[in-house]
Amino acid sequence: MRHAAWRGAAVVLLATAGGPTVLFRGTSSDRRRNIEVVGDGAEARVVVDGIPGGAHPTIAINTLAFSDDGRHHAYAAHHDDGWVVVHDGVAGATWDGVAGLSFAPGGGAFAYAAERHGRWHVVVNGVPGPAFDAILDASLTTDPTGRRLAYVARRGRHVHAIIDGRDGPPYDAIGELRFDPQGERVAYLAREGAAAFLLIDGRRSAAEQAIADYTLGPTGRVARLVRSGDGWRAIIAEMAG
Repeated sequence: MRHAAWRGAAVVLLATAGGPTVLFRGTSSDRRRNIEVVGDGAEARVVVDGIPGGAHPTIAINTLAFSDDGRHHAYAAHHDDGWVVVHDGVAGATWDGVAGLSFAPGGGAFAYAAERHGRWHVVVNGVPGPAFDAILDASLTTDPTGRRLAYVARRGRHVHAIIDGRDGPPYDAIGELRFDPQGERVAYLAREGAAAFLLIDGRRSAAEQAIADYTLGPTGRVARLVRSGDGWRAIIAEMAG
C-alpha cells in the first residue's frame, strides 16, 4: 500500500463569495498558536496568529501540521501545475501528490512523502531522497530525540526498511518499524516467504511462523510474542537472536 496523494479527497476547494470566510479554525498541539484557513473568492490562505500566508486555490486542511513546540507549521496546497508543501510560509517544489507531513520531536527534521511521474520520494528539510515505487502508508517515523528517521519503501516486488538514509535488505513484507525510547536502536518485523523475523539494528532473529508484536525495553532487553507449532510463546532476550 502506498501513500495516498492529496487529489481531491478531504481538501478545501475554494469558491466562496461575499468576502472572507473562515473555513477552518484550530490550534497547534501545544495550544499556544491559533490557525485558520480563510477563503476569499477563488483563493484561500492559512492564517497563523493573525498573520496571513500566501494565497492558494486549494488547501488540504487535514495536512496542517505543527512542530511539537509550536514554532513551525506546514500544509499542502494545490495549484494548476500540482501540489506544493508550504513550510513556515515558504512553498517547496511542485509534485503530483504529497502525503504524511510530519515534524520530528524537539525541532528536528520536517519530512513528507511526495510523488512525481509515479515515483515516490521522502523529502527531508526540502531535500528529496531516492525514488521508489511506493512509500508504505504511515511508515514514516522518527526517533524520540528527533535525530533519526526511517520508513518502508517498495522497489519492484520487495520492500525495504530505509533507516537513516540507508536501504535494508529486501523482504516480502515489513511492519512495526520503530525506535527504542533512547533513539539508539531501531527494529521492525519482516516476512520472507513463510518465515517471520524480528530485526534490530540489522541483526535478524531466528525464523518463526509468525511474530505478533515486540517491545524494545529501555535496558536493552527485547520481548516478542511468536508462534511456533500450534501455540504462542513470549521470548525475552538481550537482543533479537
